[in-house]
Amino acid sequence: MSPWTVPVGAVEGVSWREGTATKPAEMRLLLRGRVGHNKDGRADFNFISGPEKIGPLVEAINAAIQG
Repeated sequence: MSPWTVPVGAVEGVSWREGTATKPAEMRLLLRGRVGHNKDGRADFNFISGPEKIGPLVEAINAAIQG
């Protein structure tokens, strides 16, 4: 499958939750016009889940959006 590339200008914001001992971290890019949005995160191209800490990534995305 090809990578999903999202231009920074298309991102309106980021919805996220840091992982815990029982749940993985989750992040969803909120795109203009809700491109690719699906209520089921597993079917949403803009949804990422995993065991890594994602706070620094979210901060970098938010900085890019505002800059």
